[in-house]
Amino acid sequence: MLTSETKDGVTPNLIDAAYAAAQASMSRTFSKAHNRFLGVVPKDFAIGAGLIASKVRFPVWRKANRDYLTVSGTVLVLTHECDIDAENERPFNDMALLCPLIPFDKAVLAIARSPEFNKKNTERLIGYFANVAAAKVNQLIYFPAIDGADFSRGALMYLNQISHTSRDQLTKDVAAWQGVLTSEAFIVLDEILRRHFLRPKADKLPFESR
Repeated sequence: MLTSETKDGVTPNLIDAAYAAAQASMSRTFSKAHNRFLGVVPKDFAIGAGLIASKVRFPVWRKANRDYLTVSGTVLVLTHECDIDAENERPFNDMALLCPLIPFDKAVLAIARSPEFNKKNTERLIGYFANVAAAKVNQLIYFPAIDGADFSRGALMYLNQISHTSRDQLTKDVAAWQGVLTSEAFIVLDEILRRHFLRPKADKLPFESR
């Protein structure tokens, strides 16, 4: 969490305003469903889609070094449990797709520093996070607060950062299971993923009818 001091020119008040806008926007878009996005992991829950776990190791791209670095963080598992079932050994079932979760405060700082946004243009920045929370930005998904993790104001999923890790990195003796998406959250996630990955191409493809 930020203190009362500014960080890189971004004040805590700006982060508070962006958070308030995101909450209000999500409430208007999803009614009361946003309060039921996250649940407790069931006792016999299998490693698979919907699981939120921390202390998971996965690769991230380092732009300055032009290479990948292995880091540890909190992720949402995307691969269906049947495809990574350890009791059903078969070829190509040892890796799982995941998407890292970015704490809300860090997301505000990163976007405020980007060339597309001027830190002084607070209304535009606040409006951007309202659009993210309303699922109007294709490559980002906002999730509300996650108990037990460093996400008191929620987190963002950057869909173009989807990565992978070993199934073994997701077991209870390695990772810390934080929660699981509810059925209502899955409906929202499914719609956004379909829209993101199945959008018609802007360019004409070879042999496409004109």
